[in-house]
Order: sequence, then C-alpha cells, then structure tokens
Amino acid sequence: MHVDALTLAALAAELRRDLLGARIEDAIQPTPRAVALQCWGGGRNNWLLLSAHPQLARVHLLDRKPRKLAVEPPPFVMLLRKHLEGSRIVAIDQPHWERVLAIGFARRGPREAHPDEDDPNGADAGGRFETPPPGVWLIAEMMGRLSNLVLRDDAGTILGALHLVGPEVNRYRTIAPNLPYLPPPPQTRVLGDETQPRPRPETITGADLAEAAAAMLAAPRNPKRPPRVANLLAGHVLGCGPDLGREVAARALDDPDAALAADLPWEALARAARSLAALPATGAWHPTLVLAPGWGNSQGERRETTESMENTENTEGKRGTDVTAEGAEDAEGRGGGDVHNEARIHAERETERGRVEAEREPIAYAVYQPRRYPGHELVAFAGVNALLASYYRQAEWRDAVEGAKSSMRRALVTHRERCLRKADVLRAELAQRDEASQLREEAQILLTFQTEVAPRATTFTVDHPFAAPPSDGAAAATVTIALDPRLTAVENANRRFARYHKLQRAAALIPPQIAGNDLEIARLDQLLTDLALADTTDEIANVRAVVVEAGYLRGARAGARAKVSGKTAGPGGKGKPGKGGKPGKGGKAVVVGGAPLRRQSSDGFALLVGKNSRQNEEVTFHMASGGDLWLHARGVPGAHVIIKSGGRPVPETTLREAAALAAYYCQARGARTVPVDYTEQRYVRHMKGGGPGMVIYEREHTLHAAPADPAAETSGTRA
Repeated sequence: MHVDALTLAALAAELRRDLLGARIEDAIQPTPRAVALQCWGGGRNNWLLLSAHPQLARVHLLDRKPRKLAVEPPPFVMLLRKHLEGSRIVAIDQPHWERVLAIGFARRGPREAHPDEDDPNGADAGGRFETPPPGVWLIAEMMGRLSNLVLRDDAGTILGALHLVGPEVNRYRTIAPNLPYLPPPPQTRVLGDETQPRPRPETITGADLAEAAAAMLAAPRNPKRPPRVANLLAGHVLGCGPDLGREVAARALDDPDAALAADLPWEALARAARSLAALPATGAWHPTLVLAPGWGNSQGERRETTESMENTENTEGKRGTDVTAEGAEDAEGRGGGDVHNEARIHAERETERGRVEAEREPIAYAVYQPRRYPGHELVAFAGVNALLASYYRQAEWRDAVEGAKSSMRRALVTHRERCLRKADVLRAELAQRDEASQLREEAQILLTFQTEVAPRATTFTVDHPFAAPPSDGAAAATVTIALDPRLTAVENANRRFARYHKLQRAAALIPPQIAGNDLEIARLDQLLTDLALADTTDEIANVRAVVVEAGYLRGARAGARAKVSGKTAGPGGKGKPGKGGKPGKGGKAVVVGGAPLRRQSSDGFALLVGKNSRQNEEVTFHMASGGDLWLHARGVPGAHVIIKSGGRPVPETTLREAAALAAYYCQARGARTVPVDYTEQRYVRHMKGGGPGMVIYEREHTLHAAPADPAAETSGTRA
C-alpha cells in the first residue's frame, strides 16, 4: 500500500504541529533507500524517517532511533549533516494533491537574539525572534519506483539527492548537483485525443465523471478486463489513487470494486469524492488501521467494525457532507472543532489499544474511517505518524536485510544444488559396482572361447561356464554377450576388463567422495541457517566472512582469511600480528562470529546461544565446561545452546526454556514443536573434516519444545 496525497496532507498537518522549530541534531541512513533526521523540539527527541523505497516510500516520525544497515555514512548523509545539522525546521509544505513533501530548514543569523533553546519555535522571552526564511529544502517525492529524496537550496539549485538521475534516464527531470530542481510534471489525463489537467476533487461534478466514463468506455485499455469505478477516479481525478477510488466507490455504491457503466449515480460519486477532498480543510482526520477479519478479542477489548464507524460518519454527514473546501472551513468555524476535539480524545484513548493490535499484521490503513473493508476490524490511532509507524513497522529494514543477504544466499544455494547433483552422480556410479563382476565374467568367457566368436558378430551365445550344474533333465544355462562388431573377441574382452578395473577403483574412491560431499552439504545447510538467523549488520558481516573464507563467494579472500584466523592490525591498521598469534601492539582482537546471545532462565541459570557456526564453536568448546548441558535441534542445522550448570542439577523448567531457544534458533523454527537433543558437553566432539561448529555427540536424550525466545519477541527483533 502506498502513501497517497490525502494521507500526506494529514501527515503534513501533524508534522507542522510537532516539528516546526525543531533543531536537527543528526542525520543517518538506516537503509539504502531511507534517511532519518534527529529532531530536538518540545523538550524531546524525535526521529523523522524519510524513505524513497519503491514500494514503501513514506515520511513519518519514530519514537526511537532506527537501526542502521550501513556502518559508514554514505555521501548523501554527509551532505545532509553539512547543511542540516544545527538548523531548524521552519516550513513543511505539500504541493496540493501531490505525493511530495518539502521540508524547509534555516539557521539563526548572527545578529538575532539568543532564543530559549528549549522553545521549539526559537522565540526569546520578549518574543523578538522571527523565523528566518528557509535556506535549504529537503524534498521527499513518494512516487513508487520514481521515489527520491532531493536536497536543494533556496534558489532552486540541487545540492544532492539520494538517487541521481541522468539525462539518459529522464530527459525532462535530470537530478544531479548544481542543476535546477524541477518539480514532478503536473497530473494530466487524456480525454478523447486531448491531454487535459485533471479536475480537482474539491470541485468535481457528476458531469465531469460521466464525461470521463464515456471516454473510458469508448476506448478501454484492456478489452478483456472491464474498467472499474476506482480506475476511472484514479485516472481522471487530481490526487486520487486506486485506494481512494475504491473508497469513493464503496461510499457511493456500497461496492469498492464496482464495474464502470454509463448509468451510474454520478452525482453520488462526485459527492463522496468532495466529502473526502474536504478533509484537509476541516482537519477531521480519523487515522485507522485495518486488520484482517476473524481474529477475535481474547482480552475483551472493544473493537470497531466498518458498520459501527459508518454510523459515526453518518452523524457527521448530517451537518454537511457535500461541502467545498471553503464551506468546510465555515462549518468548522461554526462549532465543528468541538466534534473534532471529541474525536481526537476518543482516538487518544484508542491509541494504547492500537499499539497492541499493531503487533498483528495489518492489511491497510487510512486517515479516514474506511468503508471499503466490510467486516474487517478497524483500530483507531491518535495520529498519522503512529499509524504509519505501526503499519510499516520493520518492513523496510527486513527488505534491506534480505537484500544484503541475497548475494550470499544465491551463492550458497548454487553450491548446494551443485553438491546435490554431484551426490546423484556419485551414488549412480557406486550402484554400478554390481556390474563389475558381470564384466569380468564376460571378458573371461570371450578370452576362453575367442576362437568360436565369428568375425563382425554382434552377439555371442555359449553355455555359461560359471553357472551351477543343471539338475536332472534341465537344460544347461547359457549366456549371451553383446559385442562391438568392429572389434575382435580379444579387443571386446579387453574393453570389459578396462571397465571392470575402473569400477573397482571407483569402489574404493567413491565412498570417501560421497562422505566429503555430504559433509559439504551439511556445512552449506549450516551457513544458510546462519544467514537466515543473522539480523544485524555485524551478524551478516560475520557470516559473509566465513562464506568468503570457505570459497563460496568471490571477494577479498585474503582479508576474510585474516579476520577469521584472528589476525589483527597494529597501530593505524597496518601492523602485523604479534608473536604466538597474539594481537599486535595497538590493535584490537577480532571477535570472530560476534558475541553469542546470553539469556537467563527463570531458575537463574545462564544460557549461552550461538547464532552462527563460529559462535557455536565458541560456546561449545571455549565457554562451556564438561558438566554443562549442551542442546541442539535434532537433525537440522541450528544453534548450540549451553546451560551453565556449575555442577548443579538442572531443573526441568530451565531445560525446557533452553530447548525452546534451541528450537527457535534453528532451521525448523517455523514448526509447532521441534525435537531437541541434550547431553553433557563432554560427550560432544568435533566432526572429522567438518567446519566450525560441526560436531558429533553421544549419550543424548531428546525432548520436544515449541520454538520461543521471549527476549527477542519482546524487543521486536526477528532473526
């Protein structure tokens, strides 16, 4: 779902209330397609996220600092820090019915009075401080795959952009430093053979819609797929997208997917469009999250369905639903503000409830009470920022993390498929060992009866000399040997002897190859699981170092080998490792694989969890003692879990909590229950020829546990 112009209008109004006068303290880039600004105002910090993701482009506030995927700040972030740090937000503008948000920044002049730092508006005690005009503008363009973030000065010259666009890509809008900034082209429509500006939704009439419908029905784009009312509105009304078009159809026709026809109630459709278009003027926003139906209410909290919300809007409709922007302002001045305040108080009461529901996966959102989702559960939010933050929670982060993993996953999957094909070939060759004895017998028969073989014969049949003697009255067993007519009997025999000796050699060489190939498949499975469990930049980098060191991914193998082997640089990063493998002077020891997870059981026992193969090696063979309990999901790659018992008996509750961790951090975490083996650490040893963390164990016991890590689920992280 994309942020449309109406949602952006509600967001802009809320940002003006919360951010005007806020000071910019920092700029970071959480993901490759987003930046975040730390804004100090009103006595607290806010993080303003601006995303240019093709599917997730948006702007909204966050209550905490977002995680960063990149360690070093990219050039665009350095440019933002240069121009924005220390400045204040003095303007937030949205071109009417455009998916563009422009944020203006200004710095204090040297001759201005010293305002109170805690005053978000920057006014001093006497009120003499005036807001200076913006000197720099950060423009967020939320237009699908064309989304971008552009920094320009007050003269309209581009200073930089998140995505530079050259003339070979777009001749109309070249986005590069030192070029004039051009806004996106105006929204137009094709009516007949003429290109016209789209009509404004505040003044749309039924005649306008009827004329557009006639043109669309006369020349449909796809004859096999009849157009819908939502398509008409999205293609002919300014600022109207598919979601808003479906909402208008639902309000006017009680069918969000109504088919387009010539005899529709056009005035009702125009009235519904004008009603929604009046929201920016009235400010009667109702931020609402749409949840899938049928989820129930386990705690007895009240839900609002589409039908109940319709009753609320019908009450408002009695005071004038069909109003223009000017009429809406008059209505608000006559007492509409009280209704809005009541709605805001009600929404604030629902906010906590909304936060709980946002933990579930929503399917849509709106800044009004939507009617296009009959039977769905609707959750009211106090503001648009909280609504967008809940809907897009961690979505772009997960997308960026998956993008960082994609090259490694592709390489590992390719190698694994190659190993699987090799395993099939080796087992097929091993199955041919039974053919060896038959080849030897045929070769010996040909040498014995070579004088009886006719020249250029294709077959040779003779009594089988190696068959058991026939019983009384039974015919003697015969054997028929296929021959190459181009070869003599001796040459046919020699060919069989050569094939026989090859199979004999294979019988000795193939089993070790099969074992080695199976070991490599197991290691690839472990690395794929390590990659799936990696959730941070450091964890992904650790897995990448091991993958490069193993030779599965092209890259700086020497650098990765130095990191994996524990070598560290001396002062300035150019020193050599110290003697005996110790870190060089002035260098830091590299913690290979990252630090393992640490948990504490309800009985007070320390639990160690390795999330990748290097951490598994560390917790099992360096951090655990012989009497500690070791746990691992049975038959699948995953984490090694250690219960630090210290010689004490381990209670059943601690054992099951550790087993739940082992089930959670393994390849089978999606199952309802996972079999988990446990034994003492002294019975765990390295697998011969295996990689880090690959072990064999004995004297194990097995229990079944449901995958769970309460600490990870509480923090909202997903490995």
